[in-house]
Amino acid sequence: MARHEIMFNTNLYSVSYIQINCCGWMDTVQGGGLTKRPFGRPDYQILYIHKGSMLMEGVEYKAGSVILYKPDEKQMYFSASKETTYYWIHFSGYLADEFFESYPGKLIKTNRQISIMKFVEDTVNSSNSPNPPTDRYVEAELLCLLNKIVGEKAQSNIAFRAITPAIIYMNENYTEALSNEEYARMCGMSKFHFIRKFSELVEIPPQKYRIKILLEKSLELLSESDDKISVIANSLGFSDHMYFSKLFKRYFNMTPSEYRNAVWSGSDISDNVAIKNIFSVANTKEISDEISSQAPCLTETEIKIVNYMDSCQHASTLHIASQLNLNRRTVQRVISSLKNKGIIRNEGNRKNNKWRIILK
Repeated sequence: MARHEIMFNTNLYSVSYIQINCCGWMDTVQGGGLTKRPFGRPDYQILYIHKGSMLMEGVEYKAGSVILYKPDEKQMYFSASKETTYYWIHFSGYLADEFFESYPGKLIKTNRQISIMKFVEDTVNSSNSPNPPTDRYVEAELLCLLNKIVGEKAQSNIAFRAITPAIIYMNENYTEALSNEEYARMCGMSKFHFIRKFSELVEIPPQKYRIKILLEKSLELLSESDDKISVIANSLGFSDHMYFSKLFKRYFNMTPSEYRNAVWSGSDISDNVAIKNIFSVANTKEISDEISSQAPCLTETEIKIVNYMDSCQHASTLHIASQLNLNRRTVQRVISSLKNKGIIRNEGNRKNNKWRIILK
């Protein structure tokens, strides 16, 4: 096991614009690199898995994954494969808050893995040179790296603000099962548009995201308490503990009792059980299943028109046709079909349309 690291500051939160606290990388074996921080750290951490896989809070992440830990977030991770190499950067500051404070989930979707690796290696190696760079230079390089990572999601970040009320509510009231229509109302969207936008941005449908939160919380309760499975299930809002156990096994390939016994006995869970990643990108079928439970099957053209109507309620058929580069007769035909399917209705009049998206 080899560890390469450079320390710049303590792990205290910085009031400056950006501050790097430490960075480094580790080559380790299965079960190595164990890190336990029940109360997290005061700073942010970006962790990039270059080789192998790691188990983090009971969830397995493969090579290529870039993970974000926020301040005061519980941390428990270790290598889950025979050989693992991972890189990390600890940093803080008010720009770090602007970049990542509202970032949903742990997994960062980015193509900047090589940039992260190069930054860490260059920073650690240059610290041993006769003329090491100043802290300000390193922080400037870090700022450039973070800008690249955040820049990839700039458009998504704007869109994320629209669904943020629902995300916050789900995380703060995870035992409360609301309908997609209620979540959509929080965000000022139609139900159909909310489901589609949420699935596109978070990469899993809204209800599955709430289940993910519940299952993540269940891992913590199973590890840290000796409450009965039925009590834990009930505390998470499950009226049927058998359903909870079935759902748990579906995601983790093991029952809640098996997971608890493995954790308490110190067993290598990753070696005995292939734990699924509940933060992984939802496949097309999962998303379409969620949407199809809310609405009839729509064609690509129908979806385009519905989305446009949702953002421009007073659009005429001619305007829709010109904006979507469609034939006007095609638009008229599709609108008629959507009305018959119960997807839309016009609450306006002949001179002034007022489209409303509705679902049977």
